[in-house]
Amino acid sequence: MLRTTVITALLAAAPMLPAQQEPAQQAPAPQEPAPEVTQASLRCDDEKLEAALADLKKEAEENGGSPRAARQVYLRYDFAGHRPQAEAWAQRFIAMLTEKAGQGNPKAMLNLAYLYQQGDPVVPADADKAMLWLKSAEAAEDSAACIMLAGIYTAQNKPEEAAKAYRHAFAIYGKRAAQGNTACKLRMADMLYQGMGVQRDADRAVKIYEDLAEKDDPTAIAELFRIYVKTPDSLPKALGYARRLADAGDAKMAYLMYCELTRGNNLEHDETAAAKYLETATKEPHPFPEALYQKGWDAEGAGDAQGAIPFYERAITMGHDRARTRLALILMNGAQGDEGRERGLKLLMQSATEFNSPYSAYELALYYNQTGDSAQADEWYIKASERGYAPAMARRGTLHLIPFSPVEWNPTLAYRWWKQGDRAGEAACTRCINLYLYLFIPLLVVLVCTAPLLLIRTLAKRKGNKPKML
Repeated sequence: MLRTTVITALLAAAPMLPAQQEPAQQAPAPQEPAPEVTQASLRCDDEKLEAALADLKKEAEENGGSPRAARQVYLRYDFAGHRPQAEAWAQRFIAMLTEKAGQGNPKAMLNLAYLYQQGDPVVPADADKAMLWLKSAEAAEDSAACIMLAGIYTAQNKPEEAAKAYRHAFAIYGKRAAQGNTACKLRMADMLYQGMGVQRDADRAVKIYEDLAEKDDPTAIAELFRIYVKTPDSLPKALGYARRLADAGDAKMAYLMYCELTRGNNLEHDETAAAKYLETATKEPHPFPEALYQKGWDAEGAGDAQGAIPFYERAITMGHDRARTRLALILMNGAQGDEGRERGLKLLMQSATEFNSPYSAYELALYYNQTGDSAQADEWYIKASERGYAPAMARRGTLHLIPFSPVEWNPTLAYRWWKQGDRAGEAACTRCINLYLYLFIPLLVVLVCTAPLLLIRTLAKRKGNKPKML
C-alpha cells in the first residue's frame, strides 16, 4: 500500500496486506506443495495463553480460515516460547495461502511473496521463493505485486524495470477503477498524489478521495485527514474525517487522533479525549501496534514496569521493533529477577542480530560499556550508527579520531558522522561539531604550521648553528 502518513510512528503497522482486495485473477501459480499441518501441536499447556488466543484461533479456523489471524497466532506462540505450536500454526498459515494461490488467487501469491521476502521469527526468508510468487502475482495482474517489484528493481538500481512495473500497476488500477473497483480507485489516487511512476496530480487524487469519502469509505477518509490536517484552513474538515473513523472503532485512526490531541500541532490538546482514543486503538483482537507501545511507555513513565510488559509483549507479536527493545531493558533492570535479566539480554541480542534493530544495537553498546567491555561496546556503536540511529553517531565520529580503533583514523569521516547526527537533532553530535571546528581544527592548524619550524630548529641545534629567520 502506498499510504502517506502524518505521524511517522504509524509506519509500525503490521506487514500483512489489508483485507480490501482487488478482483482475483486466474493465473498459473508456482508448483509448491502446501506444507503438511501438524494437528497434534496446535495447543500448548499454558491455559492463560490459550484463553488469550481463543478469539484469534476462532477467526483463523472459521469461514475458510483467516491467514492474518493464523499468522498472529503463530507469532504469539513463538514469542511465548512455544516453538512447536508456533511452527504448526506457521505451517497452517502457509498451507492456507498456498491453497488459495494454487487456485489462482493473486493476493495469496503476494502474501507468500511478502512472507518469503521479509521472513519472520518462525518462517525464514527465501529470496528465490519470494520472486517466484511475486512474478506469478504480477502475471495475474495484481497491481500491488507490480509496486513491490518496482521497489525491488529500484533497490537494485534498475530504473527502467522499475518504471515499467509502476506503469503496469497504474494501468491495472485505471482499468479496474473504470469498472467501479473502490480499492483500485484508492490506489490510483495514491500514485497520483505521490507522483509514483506517473505525473503528480494532487488535485485529481483529492477529488477521488472526496468522492469515495462521501460513500463512507474508511481508507479515503483516512487519506483526506492526513492531507487536510497539514493546512490550518482545512483543519475542521480534517477533524471531521478523523472522528468519523475513530468513533467507528478504527484502531489506526484512533491512535492518530490520540497523537494529535496529546502532542500534535494542529489540534487543541485534550488529555481526556485522547485517553479514550488510545483505549479504542488498543482493543482486541486487532489493536494498532504503536498504540500498544504507547500504553507500555505510559506505564513505564508512571513507574509500573510490570504493567508495561503485557503491552510490549503484544506489540512485539505485531512486529513492533522498539517494543522488543523496551521489554528487554525492563527485564534486564530486574523486573523478573535473575531469570528475567538473562531473558532480557537474550531478547536484546536477538533484536539486534536477527531483526537488525538500531535501537537494540545502541542499547547493547551502552550495556557493554557499563560492563567494561569497550571493544564490544564500540562494535555495537558502529552497527547502530550504520543502521541510522543518531545517538550512536557521536561515538562513531569520535572513533574515527582515536588511533587503533575498529575504524580508520579519518577526521573527515568523523565530521560527516557528527553532521549526519546533527541533522537528525542529536545534541551530542552538535557539541562534537563545535569542538571539532573551534578546538580540534585550530589545534591541527597550529600543529601543522609549527611542526616544520620545530623540526628545523631541532636540526639546527644539533649542528650547532643558529637557525635562520624564516
